[in-house]
Amino acid sequence: PEFCRNEPLLARDHWLAWWSRVRTEVDFAVAISDSVVDDIRRIESTLPARTRGPLPLGSFQLGAELDGLDSAATGPEPAWLETVFGGGGGPTGLMVGTISPRKNHAFALDACERIWRSGGEARLAIVGGVGWDSNELLARIRQHPEFGRRLFWLERVGDRELVHCYRRAAALVTPSFVEGFNLPIVEALHQGCPVWASDLPVHREVGGAFAHYFPLDSVEGLVALWGRAARGELAPPVDFQWPDWSQCCRSLLERVSHLAGRVPPPEGN
Repeated sequence: PEFCRNEPLLARDHWLAWWSRVRTEVDFAVAISDSVVDDIRRIESTLPARTRGPLPLGSFQLGAELDGLDSAATGPEPAWLETVFGGGGGPTGLMVGTISPRKNHAFALDACERIWRSGGEARLAIVGGVGWDSNELLARIRQHPEFGRRLFWLERVGDRELVHCYRRAAALVTPSFVEGFNLPIVEALHQGCPVWASDLPVHREVGGAFAHYFPLDSVEGLVALWGRAARGELAPPVDFQWPDWSQCCRSLLERVSHLAGRVPPPEGN
């Protein structure tokens, strides 16, 4: 299936085996985006028909604010932020999320290296812990000649510090191969941070007209965005509106209630 085409074969097979069992037991499924619903429908079209009929599906939107923080009262910036985002070195692209293959950190680093080789200016700040199958990338980051100068890895950052990162970054850079939602996109836009995202259906669903998109067949699109940022050609997003977590929970409950209402009660009840 498209949504797991870049995951290791073993993980994909395990997931499909799990889904083949689960789909026969559940009454309905709720996803975190319309794109995931579309993925599930594609998968369902390849599997045997359920004896209970087609699987009812729905979606809802995740909230934009970080851990309920008051955006007007996040406190002073940590001193280390100046090292990462201050001074020269060009616009700082921010990546947020666990380091794993589908997040495609290497693509952003490739783009930066293209800029550096040409004499241009760019910085890359990676925020997130270590995921799986990332040893090669971690070695590349740690051993990079620009590590600590124009390339940074912030492994442990709390929500309060992350707000400051969003506010100081030139953009959130998210070149993922695949996502179910990509929460950092709405977190960044909620904080007024521009977003540069790989051109995936789910990214366009979440980021809409507020984000800039680039293809994954070449780094040139992302390099061009960094250049436009360096020339001051990219304005921050304005008037971005998105549900908060309270609204998200209400939406989920409403969706579940609607889907549950379509399911007949068990026999005898």
